[in-house]
Amino acid sequence: MGLIKDKLKQTKTFNDLLRIKYGERGTQKREEFEAKAEAFYLCEMLKEKRKDA
Repeated sequence: MGLIKDKLKQTKTFNDLLRIKYGERGTQKREEFEAKAEAFYLCEMLKEKRKDA
């Protein structure tokens, strides 16, 4: 657990956090995360638009 805490202390950007947790862009784990994140974002946008309608 100490290794993860050390890595987190060295992060400077949000992308650094993503790299630590999900790996580099292009890896399967990172691509799955980004696909799920984009789907969540789009669902939230639709919810807001439906509220406005």
